[in-house]
Amino acid sequence: MTMRVKIGETGTQFLQRTGLEDSEENVIRTADRNTYSHDWNPKKPGTVYIEYGEHSIEIPHVMYMTGVEDVANLQEGIYRYHIAADITATREPFHDEARKNHTLLLQMLLKAGWRQNMFYLSPRLSGEEAYSYFSQEEMGVGLPVDYVPTLEQWMSVEGFRFLYADDIFMTLGIRRDPRRLDLDKPGSYMLTLDIYSKEMYAQELIFPQQRAQFAGEQREQWQTLWVEKIKGMKRERYAKEKALAAQGYTINTGYQEPKIHPADPVEP
Repeated sequence: MTMRVKIGETGTQFLQRTGLEDSEENVIRTADRNTYSHDWNPKKPGTVYIEYGEHSIEIPHVMYMTGVEDVANLQEGIYRYHIAADITATREPFHDEARKNHTLLLQMLLKAGWRQNMFYLSPRLSGEEAYSYFSQEEMGVGLPVDYVPTLEQWMSVEGFRFLYADDIFMTLGIRRDPRRLDLDKPGSYMLTLDIYSKEMYAQELIFPQQRAQFAGEQREQWQTLWVEKIKGMKRERYAKEKALAAQGYTINTGYQEPKIHPADPVEP
């Protein structure tokens, strides 16, 4: 079964598009949000097709997915989808097979026009230098999207990849069973993929402490804080980059940041 989803569609449109019933099994309604979900039989995983123009992508081997909309802003539609999938068609792949399939997924995303998204606090590094730095210094939060790790590197760090395509943002993660790391035996992996709207990305990842303050009609207030917040973050980034450049690292000054706020790109 293939389920087609789209950021910004209403819950009603989601149910119509997917053919799911508006039932307690598929929809959980609370005072502030509606959560739409679907689970697949582990023996017959599904496929989720994320529709976003030329950046559309298909995620196979899906176990379950959820979509969330804000009750106070129903007109904005579903602002976040969470997808959990097996990393290969085999539920218990060998580690190198998992590594290769993950690499193929990243290459598919790049081919569809998705780009590396770097946190404003993180130094702009590329390739092996980025992998080396982020796998040790910042818990893997900036692992490069276009870098293919060796099997040894693959086994040493999990980490996340952050991407964007125009106004949509993605967090791609891997969960590995730490009890099954023998290279001569199959492992156990779960791929997690979160798709956000631009506004929700800014609120949840840039302003996580203020999330409760931005509910309902006040949800857009993050924009009034954006410029000064990003200036402070970039001052920290540039200080890190200066120190790294002195150590011989190459700073990727050609990196293109996503345009989130009307004032972007913001500089200190």
